[in-house]
Amino acid sequence: MSVYNGERYLREAIDSILKQTFSNFEFIIINDGSSDTTAQVLSRYQNHPGIVVINLPKNVVKLYIGAMILAWPDITAKVVLWLFAAWAIIVGMINLVWAIKTRKDAEVAGKPAHFIFGLIGVGFGLIAFAWPEATILSITWVVGLFAVLFGILLLVAGFMARKDQQL
Repeated sequence: MSVYNGERYLREAIDSILKQTFSNFEFIIINDGSSDTTAQVLSRYQNHPGIVVINLPKNVVKLYIGAMILAWPDITAKVVLWLFAAWAIIVGMINLVWAIKTRKDAEVAGKPAHFIFGLIGVGFGLIAFAWPEATILSITWVVGLFAVLFGILLLVAGFMARKDQQL
């Protein structure tokens, strides 16, 4: 668990983990340079047999994550894809449930759209999980095409602005 200035809820969060029935675990808590009393709260748990507390200077965790992203871009892309796919499925399911629950409510507008968006979200998420490489390639193509088209539009706008200044 990573924490930054979490003194308010930290004790409650740690105690809820320790109250679990499963006891064979190692709970690693990383303090990312908190400026409040988080370090003092963590010091109370430092000698617990299942807890490892790591106090770092501020923003070291972000630096470490950035270095990991640069070192392993392929793994990073897959993790981001899995998170995006899971998000798409969850949002799709929420849309489907909402559309089904409100199907008889005449006052609620947009039910067919929510149902369709829900199906698309779930479908996209499942496709992303099933074929991650193809999905990453497709997203890369879409982003690349967007960048090229946007670049062309900026060039045209620049030339038009230059032409207007010359007049």
